[in-house]
Amino acid sequence: MSRKILIVATSVKEIPERKLPTGVWLSTLARFIRVVEHYNYEYTIVSPSGGEVKIDPMSLKWLFTKKVDWQYFRNPEFAERLQKTPSPKDINPDDYDAIYFAGGFGSLTDFPENEFLQDYTRQIYENGGIVAGVGHGISGLMNVILRDGSYLVDNKQVTAFSNFEELLKGTNKIVPFSVEDELKKRGAIYKKSVLPFALFIVSDKHVITGQSPCAAGSIAKEIVRLLRNVKDSIKDVSSVLIQDNSMTLKPGC
Repeated sequence: MSRKILIVATSVKEIPERKLPTGVWLSTLARFIRVVEHYNYEYTIVSPSGGEVKIDPMSLKWLFTKKVDWQYFRNPEFAERLQKTPSPKDINPDDYDAIYFAGGFGSLTDFPENEFLQDYTRQIYENGGIVAGVGHGISGLMNVILRDGSYLVDNKQVTAFSNFEELLKGTNKIVPFSVEDELKKRGAIYKKSVLPFALFIVSDKHVITGQSPCAAGSIAKEIVRLLRNVKDSIKDVSSVLIQDNSMTLKPGC
C-alpha cells in the first residue's frame, strides 16, 4: 500500500483586525512537496475551510524565495490544487501515514481550535504515524490531546518560530499569541537555533517540528526516513536535532 501524507494549509486570507493579506507561506509548501514528490509519496493538501488557499504575498519577496518556490508558484497543477482544497471533513485520516502543518501567519487563526484537525492528528499519531509542522504552523499541534488526556507536545522536544524571531521581524505586534509560549504552557520542551532564521528541526517520538520556513525540506526528509523505517547510526535515539548555522541570516534561508 502506498504511503500518503496529509498537508494542511491555512484558509485565512487576511490577518484579522489588521486588514493585511496573508495565506500559506509558499516555501513551507514548495520545499516540502518537492521532497515528497521526489520519493513518490502521495499527498493531499487540505485547508480548515476547504476551497481556495492563498499564498502570503510576503512569502513571495526575494528574501524568502528560492528557485524551487517559483517553480511551484508558476506550476498550473500546483495552482489548481490550491484552488480546490478539500476540508478536513472530506477526508479520512485512516488513509494517511503522516500529517504536516505548513506555515503562515493565518495558521495561528484557523489551526489551533479546529477539532477535525486535532482529532485527525491524534488518530494518525496514535496509529503509529508521524505528525509535523513548521514555523507558525506548529500551532496546529499545540492543542492536540491524546487518549490518555495529555497534550501531544507534553514532555516532547519541539521547536517553532521563536519570540526573538517575531521581535526581529516586527511580527510580535501582529500575531495573536506566541507559539513558543503556548507550547511551553502545554509542557513542551522548547528548543531553538542559536542563530535566528537558521535551518533547525527537532524530531522526537514521531513529532517533527521546524523552527522557520527553511526547515520544510528537512522535515519532509525526516518524515520519509521514518516512514521507510531507516535506522539511525546511533541506536535507541528517541530525539534528533538538526541544525545548520552555516546558513546565512537571510530570513527563509
